[in-house]
Amino acid sequence: MFGQSLLINSSPVVPVTTNLYTYVSMVDTTSRANFTTGSGSSAVTWVDISGNNNDWIVNSGGWPLSVDLANNNFDKTLNNKVNTSSSSLTLGGDYTIEEWINPGSATYIAGPCSDPYTGGFITYIDGGGNTQLTSYPLSGGADYGVWTYTIPSGSWVQVVWINDNTSGEKKLYVNGVQVSTTWTFTAGSMSGGGTFAFVLDIPWVNSSLGEIGIIRIYSDVLTAAEVLQNYKYNKADYGLP
Repeated sequence: MFGQSLLINSSPVVPVTTNLYTYVSMVDTTSRANFTTGSGSSAVTWVDISGNNNDWIVNSGGWPLSVDLANNNFDKTLNNKVNTSSSSLTLGGDYTIEEWINPGSATYIAGPCSDPYTGGFITYIDGGGNTQLTSYPLSGGADYGVWTYTIPSGSWVQVVWINDNTSGEKKLYVNGVQVSTTWTFTAGSMSGGGTFAFVLDIPWVNSSLGEIGIIRIYSDVLTAAEVLQNYKYNKADYGLP
């Protein structure tokens, strides 16, 4: 009827919360409450907002840290870890690791991965002309998956690694879209406990700055639709289409 507006049921996009294990975000004001814009070298607690109280410690090694709250991120240099404060985490066999990062000119960005490195997978981004995003087992076996994906210099990306322990499938998504091959091998369970660590370079490499915005870890396998759902929820926070 003329003169009346048409009401459309368009529910807002929200992140996936089922089986959410730990969730830290520089977008969320509660999660980033302990950060202050500027540079420093003190350790900062990054608050887990999953409800599981798995807070993360940023800058425990005292290396330079630069925080930019207006743009929802912090920068780190060298081999200083960002790691969970709990020392008894058991993620299990099925899991999804999601990270929002801007590698900058970093040589390596690793994680999150189990720490100490006694089981499960480490995931890393190897910079260069063709950026390699790699997952490989930490305890025995030589199976690993490598996906070649070029991250444009200075660009933010949502990177999602998925491990299906039952099928052995390993998948990689970048900005909500699966990249190339689904790898299949059985290694990869993170059931041995320990902390999780996110490293903005491999310890023996002096890398350049890289930026971190969000880390979500699930004790389950996200579907392609759920990966895209999370991308849509945060893409505007990092200037992505």
